[in-house]
Amino acid sequence: MKSIFTLLALTVGIACAQVPPPHTAFDKDQVHEIRLRFPNADWYQVLTKNYSGTEADNPYFTASLEWGQYKFDSVGVRFKGNSSYSGSRTTKKPFRLKLNEFVKGQKIEGIGAFNLSNGLGDPSFVREKVYYEMATAIGLKAPRSNFASLYINDQYWGLYVLGEVVNSDFLKNYLGKGEDAGNLYKGNIGASFDYIGEDKAKYKEVWEKQTNEEADDWADLIALCKLINDTPVAQLRAKLEPIMDVDSVLTAFALDNATVNLDSYVGMGQNFNVYKRPSDNRWVWIVWDPSLAFGGLGQGQTTAQMQQLILEWVNTGVGGGGGAIPGGGMPPGGGVPPGGGLPPGGGNPGGAGGSPTLATRPLATKLWQVPEYKERYRQIYQQLVNKSYVPGTVVARMNTLRTMIRPAVTAEPDAQRLVTLAAFESAMTTDGTATAGGGAPGAPGGGGGGFGSAPGLQPFIDARVASIKTQLAATSTPNFTMSVNTSSLGFTQQSAGTAAASQSLAIFVGGTATGANYSISAATASGGTWLTSNIAGGLAPGSVKVTANGSALTAGTYTGSINIFVSGAINSPVMIPVTLTVTPAAAVPVPIISAIVNSASYAAGAIAPGEIVTIFGTIMGPATLASGTFSNSKLSTTVGGVQVTFDGVAAPLVYASSGQVSAIVPFEVNSSQSTVKIIYNGQTSAGTVQTVAATAPGIFTTASSGTGQGAIVNNLSGTNSASNAAAKGASVSIYLTGGGQTNPAGTSGAVGQSGTLQNISAPVVVAIGGQAATVTYSGAVPGSVQGLYQVNATIPQGSATGIVPVVVSIGGKSAQNGVTMWVK
Repeated sequence: MKSIFTLLALTVGIACAQVPPPHTAFDKDQVHEIRLRFPNADWYQVLTKNYSGTEADNPYFTASLEWGQYKFDSVGVRFKGNSSYSGSRTTKKPFRLKLNEFVKGQKIEGIGAFNLSNGLGDPSFVREKVYYEMATAIGLKAPRSNFASLYINDQYWGLYVLGEVVNSDFLKNYLGKGEDAGNLYKGNIGASFDYIGEDKAKYKEVWEKQTNEEADDWADLIALCKLINDTPVAQLRAKLEPIMDVDSVLTAFALDNATVNLDSYVGMGQNFNVYKRPSDNRWVWIVWDPSLAFGGLGQGQTTAQMQQLILEWVNTGVGGGGGAIPGGGMPPGGGVPPGGGLPPGGGNPGGAGGSPTLATRPLATKLWQVPEYKERYRQIYQQLVNKSYVPGTVVARMNTLRTMIRPAVTAEPDAQRLVTLAAFESAMTTDGTATAGGGAPGAPGGGGGGFGSAPGLQPFIDARVASIKTQLAATSTPNFTMSVNTSSLGFTQQSAGTAAASQSLAIFVGGTATGANYSISAATASGGTWLTSNIAGGLAPGSVKVTANGSALTAGTYTGSINIFVSGAINSPVMIPVTLTVTPAAAVPVPIISAIVNSASYAAGAIAPGEIVTIFGTIMGPATLASGTFSNSKLSTTVGGVQVTFDGVAAPLVYASSGQVSAIVPFEVNSSQSTVKIIYNGQTSAGTVQTVAATAPGIFTTASSGTGQGAIVNNLSGTNSASNAAAKGASVSIYLTGGGQTNPAGTSGAVGQSGTLQNISAPVVVAIGGQAATVTYSGAVPGSVQGLYQVNATIPQGSATGIVPVVVSIGGKSAQNGVTMWVK
């Protein structure tokens, strides 16, 4: 069964497969205490000798670890980083912890590796965490972070930023089970996506392969670079869209530009990850290491120049000679940092600056030359400043974090400090000064983003956002939306047989946009060019016929997409996933339904409109689980060639596989009975008749077992658990399904709107610890697919303590027994 956390992830976003499960390290704002003990007194010298800036050449050294309830006798420890390592003139170096380096399977709640970043270049200590939170808020795949006080051999080593590592654990947690088999690449300085021939050795100089290292197959990355560089701009969209989640790239570029995070692809040509998802063979962008965001590295620019950075800026200057910024280019002879090599004592000599490998950024510059992509980039940027990059909110968040970490910063030994305590205290308002302990050679004394001289955050953010809004206002801003009559298409035909009938797509536009131009492109991810449309474009509103002809294909499932671009539409482009199922010429087996249960409680019985149900059976879908996708803010009704109908109405699908399918009962189901059927491979199952009730509540549990710890969040302190019990009188949120109709009425497959509360129509009663609890809200979860409900309740003062039962009744129907939570 899928867990509640997968269901909570069914929101509209970029590459949105799921949100990661809760984790002790990141569930709430906290300064963790981590203690390392090395068996050898010369551990620092050993780690220094072993240090290399690349993952493959940097061996681990053994140490014991104590972290709260977790105690391990042997974990792997090494230094990490490039400039954060070499720029530190104290022994406060950044670390990588690998828990399972010497003991196979040794992890903490599913995560085997953590970063401890030393905060070099950030006197505030909060740039990295706030950037990652902004990235997550706008739908990017971003590591979680927190803070840790590190002790080594019982000596306090200082405050560190604690973070996730982008590795196979990350891929499974963020993209889903089975999604960690693809190739993950990390870009180092010079990873510009230039095509430099077919010799993989050349790519290894600027890229690191993070998964499938032993296979040593770099063909996919080389092919991507070749496509980006060799494809004319006019053809780029048609060729790139089927193989890359372009929205994830444009969103990352917008966030890096907005926060002036130039230690990134557009600036230094590094600190990012690209991953080829196995489920659709599309590349997705994963952000990484934003410790110098918010102007922490200016690449020769003054603070004022960074605040005015143009929206499509890239570092095109070899030797620092010509970044496109208002008020002047990057100073000639800038270097990185100005006047000094990176790292100290090596790298590019001061005064020369730059590197030939930094001269081009073809992925950014060519995307912005495609009118639809530039327009989409500006749309994403506008959403960013409207919703996430609000100066008052961002600054308040930073101040909250700084209040929490202040005692740990104050307690740092002077010999370990990378910035003075005074610089930490003034970091929100005043440009920093040189680092304690010497800093990096060539760091300027103020402004310009040299190490230890980062701009004061509040004035920098205020001025940056003001400049962004001015620049956005000066461009033509899309002001209407487009929609398509379906979120996905599915075709089925026999091998060597006649093609299935064409299907129509109707394209609509809102407001006064009648007559807007639209264009159509068909793309296939597998099997060649089997997907076509009858026209290449026209004026909206309009329609197009889509044909899938797999007569030349062998039996199997093939995927593609119809991509619709409407000039001036806020949500353009829209991608309609297309699945073609080619069956053997022989008879196709018929799907069989054996049981239908509530996805939270696993209880069989009556179903309710909007209830998330799990259907068990055989031959119901593909052998490999296929996850639901969104289009036009609605969950698709076809997944992996599977459809589920209730009295002929197609249901939104959460996932589908041969033996298990999860669907959301359409809100249109309103009779006393409903006939459920599954359609797969062109075959339709026998109908299963289900009784329909107004409500059929079931509470989700963290173990996805139907009993035990409920999927309950303490509204002030994160996920409820034995180690994070809720106080009496506090409010908690209980997640469930089967709550029935809402007011305003639910829309099948739609996402709950954050500005509109959809209350459960039936009466809701909650008891916690044997006592009646006050219900303060019951309804759809804003931002999640409708059918997932949230009940907020106040824990009664008379509740028992410890692990206590939770009982929820909706419309007189009780959810399952055996659900618990922790009360202190």
